[in-house]
Amino acid sequence: MKKMSQVLIESQTTRVQTTGRLINNTTKVKDIHQYCALGALACEMQLFSEKQSSYHEDETYLIQPTQSEILRAYDIESILDENIECSYCDGSYDEDYNKNGIYLSRDLSDYIVHLNDYHLKTFEEIGKDLEARGY
Repeated sequence: MKKMSQVLIESQTTRVQTTGRLINNTTKVKDIHQYCALGALACEMQLFSEKQSSYHEDETYLIQPTQSEILRAYDIESILDENIECSYCDGSYDEDYNKNGIYLSRDLSDYIVHLNDYHLKTFEEIGKDLEARGY
């Protein structure tokens, strides 16, 4: 199985990155064409599925995995034993779970979202950050 970091580094040249959502707004797996970092990881493991609408025979809807399901697909628990401190924060981050303006979290999936959406890091940059942390 590939490591999360390697999947993200490879995704830099094969997937279009987005922020604010797991994937672009679609109801079909074949129509997914934009991914956040977690979405790219989920797509690599084929974690998206479709379900037929029980009300309209010609409609389907997309079932998206949870953040913890995505990490478990890589044999990693989302909640870690120790906090992750963001190496990109410069002291001006003022959301919850911070210390001196630096993002802190014990949830690896939240950290990945933080890098993707708050710092707008590329797949490759996120992959290299995770690789340096052993993921």
